[in-house]
Amino acid sequence: MSKKTPEQIRAWEAQHGLGAPWDAETNRAVVLVYEVGSKKPGKIFATGIRNCVGLTTQPKTGALWCTTNERDLLGDDLVPDYTTRVKDGGFYGWPWYYMGKYEDPRLKGDRPDLAGKA
Repeated sequence: MSKKTPEQIRAWEAQHGLGAPWDAETNRAVVLVYEVGSKKPGKIFATGIRNCVGLTTQPKTGALWCTTNERDLLGDDLVPDYTTRVKDGGFYGWPWYYMGKYEDPRLKGDRPDLAGKA
């Protein structure tokens, strides 16, 4: 991904959500919400969840949950898939961080402002 200035990042995230990637990765690893029967584009609900599968809602509370197939190519023992509650406006790390605080070595130093926010 091309480098962005802090001002460009703030403008991008205002439209696409915290930690949302750009260039060829735009809208990748996001959870979108659509209005049934509408032709409006989807609203970004959460960012940074790579391959959100098994998406479901908890019947009593309506809370959204999914299992994520985490990233590849970081070794045989990394990174585990996990199940998580998906919160509106939540950021779950991809592509910059995994399992919360661990920076993806392939993007080392690109987004230090996101450390600890996943």
